Amino acid sequence: MSIRVLAVDDLQANLKLLSARLTAEYYTVKTLSAGLDTLEYCRNNPIDVVLLDIVMPGLDGFETCRALKSDPLTRDILIILLTALQDEASRIKGLNAGADDFLSKPVNDVALISRIRNLASQKQTLEDMRTHSMNAFRKDADAASEGDNFDEADESHDDGRNGQVLVFDDDQTSADKIFRSLSFEQGIKTVSTEEAAMAAISSSDWDAVVVSLGVSSSDPLSFLSKLKAPLEYRHLPTLVVGKPEDEKRLQRSFDLGATNYVIAPYPERELAARMRREVYRHRMLRELRLEVENTLELAVIDPLTGLQNRRFLERQMSTLIDQSLRYKRDLSVMIMDIDKFKSINDVHGHAVGDVVLKEISHRIRRSLRGSDLACRFGGEEFVCVLAETELDVAFLAAERLRKEIESVPFIINDDGSQITVTASFGITQYKGRKDSADSMLKRADEALYRAKEAGRNQVISKAA
Repeated sequence: MSIRVLAVDDLQANLKLLSARLTAEYYTVKTLSAGLDTLEYCRNNPIDVVLLDIVMPGLDGFETCRALKSDPLTRDILIILLTALQDEASRIKGLNAGADDFLSKPVNDVALISRIRNLASQKQTLEDMRTHSMNAFRKDADAASEGDNFDEADESHDDGRNGQVLVFDDDQTSADKIFRSLSFEQGIKTVSTEEAAMAAISSSDWDAVVVSLGVSSSDPLSFLSKLKAPLEYRHLPTLVVGKPEDEKRLQRSFDLGATNYVIAPYPERELAARMRREVYRHRMLRELRLEVENTLELAVIDPLTGLQNRRFLERQMSTLIDQSLRYKRDLSVMIMDIDKFKSINDVHGHAVGDVVLKEISHRIRRSLRGSDLACRFGGEEFVCVLAETELDVAFLAAERLRKEIESVPFIINDDGSQITVTASFGITQYKGRKDSADSMLKRADEALYRAKEAGRNQVISKAA
């Protein structure tokens, strides 16, 4: 998909030049000449990046940037401010207003395209993560049992300070300046060799890394390539520091995974402002990853018992059957149903019913091996898939669990009150290539029905 860029400048000559440069890269380009028009357009149209000139009539670039970043509808749009050469105060003010980056006029074509491409890639990563998070959340909510509550976490304010930043630089003067620039807002550790840098990265959790192209003891771009090779560090913010003569190497650093760069001599406040943005983005991405992981885990875990749920069973059964067929190993399925569970709820209340379900789950886990799969199938029904287990052995395992449930009373209240619970079991074994997960579950369920009909509290097997 083409990157959608909005170029804003009150000089038509500048807009034509920017539009030509961006169109040549196959970007989708829209041009405007006023801040108010920019706000209106961004609220009503999909935009990835705004190139925003600082000096404009009406709302200037700073005010437009601040308005876009404060509006929930437009705050994720990337903003690159265009400012006059050597205008340090404007650059700092722009970054503090929320700009994601800036470029000095006259704009260098290579720097323009690389900045846009890099920022758009970061934005796409965040959007993909948000999409995965919301999709997983919706699936989980759709499959949730009645009464379960799912609340979206409120976004807490994060100003990008108090991060942990690793600096790789073997030039003492340069390292000292980086330290002065960042240490009043971030925790800083400085290393001077590639070996020390890799050891530090693997031993601690960092919010960002600074790499100086002035490192003489090794090739800093080679280090950057090694750093970004493992998947776990692929999205770790990496800010590269170079000199004007390092322009090609700075552009190359983006291809190797750097997320930002500064050119010396730089104002210390500029480096601090850029680092705040990097730390903020890293924390946001890390939180989204955790949300996805937690939501996906919830999507396959029964919240009451902690066992896998029916959805997980349906996904795993085909895999287990394939393994059984490929390696010619036995596979058995056990369906268990708590006897007269409705009476437990009616007499003692649903809270006691939940206690029984939790204790049953605990006893199931305790009786099975690590290679076995235990799931809450629904209500008071449980399914266990026994790997490398033939029918006779599965029968013995079910009988052992049945006896434990029957013989050990269930404590249902803090005062020590107890009740006796029993369960019925149906088991079957995988029959080979023509068998299926649905067929196995159907046979086990038929055996369970026979156990119920025969008086409950027993194990019935069905081989065919």
